[in-house]
Amino acid sequence: MRLWTGTAWLAAIVFFLLAYPAAATTTVSECGVVFTPNETYELNQSLTGTVNGVECLIIYGDNSVLDCNGYSITGDGTFSTTGIAIDGINDTVKGCEVANYTIGIAVYAATETVENNKIHDVLDGIMDQNGNGLTAFNNTIYAIGRMGIFIADYDGMNISFNTISDIGNTGTWWSDQAAGIGIFRSTGSVISSNSISGGNRMGIQFIGSDSTVSNNTVFNCSLTNPDSKGIQLNGTYLNVSGNNASFNGAGFAFSDPGTSKSVFRNNVADNNTYLQYALISGPNSVSDDDIDTSNTANGEPIYYYYNESNIVLSGLSLTAPNTSTAKIICVHCTNFTVENSVFSNNLAGLYLLDVNNSLISNNSFSSNGAGALLNGAVNATLSGNTFTYNTRDATPIGPSIGVAIDMTYHSDNATIVNNAIATNASHGIIIDESSNANVTGNTVTGSIVTDFTSPGWSAYDIAIFNDANNSVVANNVVNGNGYGISTGGFNNIFTNNSVNNTVWGFELGGLNITLRNNTMDNSQFGFFLDALYSWDSSPADFDNDVDTSNTANGEPIYYLNRKTNYVIENLTLLAANTSTGKIIVTNGNNVTVRNIVIGNNRAQGIVFAHTDDSVVSNVTVIGCMFEAAFQLLSSHGNSFQNSTVADNALGILVESYSENNTVENCDITGNGEGVEIDANNTVLLNNNINGNAWGVYVGAYNAVLRGNNFAGNTEYSLYADTGYTFSFSTDSTGIKYASLSTAGDLSDSMWYTGTGVAAVNASANSDLNTSAEITMPFNGACPRVNLYYYANYTTDVNEIISKGQLCNSTSTPPCTIVSCAGNTVVFDVDHFDSYGGLGYDIPEFPGLAAAAALLLAAGGFALARKRK
Repeated sequence: MRLWTGTAWLAAIVFFLLAYPAAATTTVSECGVVFTPNETYELNQSLTGTVNGVECLIIYGDNSVLDCNGYSITGDGTFSTTGIAIDGINDTVKGCEVANYTIGIAVYAATETVENNKIHDVLDGIMDQNGNGLTAFNNTIYAIGRMGIFIADYDGMNISFNTISDIGNTGTWWSDQAAGIGIFRSTGSVISSNSISGGNRMGIQFIGSDSTVSNNTVFNCSLTNPDSKGIQLNGTYLNVSGNNASFNGAGFAFSDPGTSKSVFRNNVADNNTYLQYALISGPNSVSDDDIDTSNTANGEPIYYYYNESNIVLSGLSLTAPNTSTAKIICVHCTNFTVENSVFSNNLAGLYLLDVNNSLISNNSFSSNGAGALLNGAVNATLSGNTFTYNTRDATPIGPSIGVAIDMTYHSDNATIVNNAIATNASHGIIIDESSNANVTGNTVTGSIVTDFTSPGWSAYDIAIFNDANNSVVANNVVNGNGYGISTGGFNNIFTNNSVNNTVWGFELGGLNITLRNNTMDNSQFGFFLDALYSWDSSPADFDNDVDTSNTANGEPIYYLNRKTNYVIENLTLLAANTSTGKIIVTNGNNVTVRNIVIGNNRAQGIVFAHTDDSVVSNVTVIGCMFEAAFQLLSSHGNSFQNSTVADNALGILVESYSENNTVENCDITGNGEGVEIDANNTVLLNNNINGNAWGVYVGAYNAVLRGNNFAGNTEYSLYADTGYTFSFSTDSTGIKYASLSTAGDLSDSMWYTGTGVAAVNASANSDLNTSAEITMPFNGACPRVNLYYYANYTTDVNEIISKGQLCNSTSTPPCTIVSCAGNTVVFDVDHFDSYGGLGYDIPEFPGLAAAAALLLAAGGFALARKRK
């Protein structure tokens, strides 16, 4: 309803004047209420201001006419003001110039006519807020903050022959809603023969049904704004004809969900920056409109087919820039053929949605955002086509950017053969959520971006994704892209493909994938196993069939799945960058890997995934640049022994869920990190761990480090995360730490353990000055055991006993016995502030020292500790 409501006396006057009509014509010379029905009012001068800060003039009677005779009605720019308000029925306002109000002319009733007016410098030119049947005819509207003509939820409008310009250029927040004509949720309306130019966002925006949008011209609605559109439509049963939308951001656009059951004829869209016609608003949207080739874009016919059959298009040259969502669009069609045609300079070349039985052959797709996009296209054949330099951003119709062939959403039973694909921005052939494809004999040569560190590194030459299954990819040649061939889905077969000069040669993902006789040469990663990089991978993720007929840089791929009691031995694998792992053992049991030399790989050397109770022995792994020489993933009870691990990014990686594994008698030198323990109950036994940046990282419980040599590690010899328990020693004696944050530079010279001995040189590493649990054999038998502590580091038992103190649960500091069985005692200590040593010899001491020695001989030992 209108903003000004009047008073009781006003209602009385209205009643009186309705009963007694005034003269036929009344002169108006100031702002005020005009309320007589069946009357003509004429201005005799220009007016300024408002009445009570709301409107200048209100027509409050039916069948009245306000003729301003060209005079102006001007406000002071105050917000929430209106120049002229029409609150009667069947009134007319004409010949007025209205400026500097929030609303120029506001309509609050039905069947009004607003004609031959000039409206400018307002937020909204003409706004209909409460009535059907508005006729807005031959008005000139410009310098508008939001909308020239704004109508919502009313029917039967006739908006014709208006000239509207300079819209939405105020820079205020409502400029984003700007439109020359905005009609929302209207039925039975006509928008015809209007001229709109110079807008910031929309020329005409119409949402409704059973209406006509015809013979309008929309020019220069912001060439640089991608949201700027000449005519945007959303409705059903529209008649859209004879319109010209040119030199805008986009020409014609269908907002989601777009139009339906509408007829488009003889529309023209030229020289729009982004698209002349945006016909489909999303990758799965369906438009059942009737759009024929009388509609043109940059002089080129629009090819749009809905629910048609037996279409054959041949010999077309479709090269005009930015014509439509795709040069040819076919929706819900059957038996569709396009051949020997040229597609270029567009967002996409061809788009098929829910099409059955299509043939796309011997066409050229170049310099588009994407080549051929097939969504739900069953039984499609693409053969003998060329796809080159498709590089533009195709996001308005889906996620495809620079892709040659994109088969998605149950585009089943596709045949993609003998196509030549080269130098596109990203992807070659994508099969996603589609089954039973045959991809054979295609050549895919490099994306524009080949450096894997750049934004184009994730490009795919041939990829089978997600639920794509039961497909065959064979005899294709791939040269130079991010991913050569990426395998996903399940039950897919890849044979006799050649992949060269890529970043990743073969990326193996999916389930039950078969690889035979594929070659991967000169790639930065030849064979890449995707499941190795998933923390929650399952055994099924590795159930693939890859044999040694597949090679990388001439070297066989050793992918051993479901092997039991199996031996692989006597191999030298030195070809560069061959595989995620030179030897990958998955879902195995009791597998032996021995007498192997591995080098020059970017990724891992040997990988155990979901493999138990197996042995790696006498192997040498050097030069794994980015990954671990030996990696355990969800594997248990394995042993890595008598081997050399040198000059790798990481020597040995024991990942989470890989418990009870042992590394023993190995040289682990010169690596970025020697050993990383992320799984419980890992044992490092008698290894030479030196010359690394980090020696050992402990990030799990109950790691045991026994008899290892830590020397010359440049940053940390041992680093343990807070909260994890671990133990170390030089023999069966164990010192178990709990919640040790860092152990710093730890070497054998810092502790001494043995039968009856446990000493830690805490002055060399203060991180070791914390509580611990000692497990120690002693010369004697339980329960007779005496513990001693000494405030200086020494391994001389004579010195410990003669100078140390008896240590028990009540002493300061205490030594609390946890258990004692046989000749082994377990006890807790609360710090290693200083140094300790313990011996079991029975020296000859005078006095009290001799008595202490006799106690030791009866089953005691000494622990060197510092007094508090």
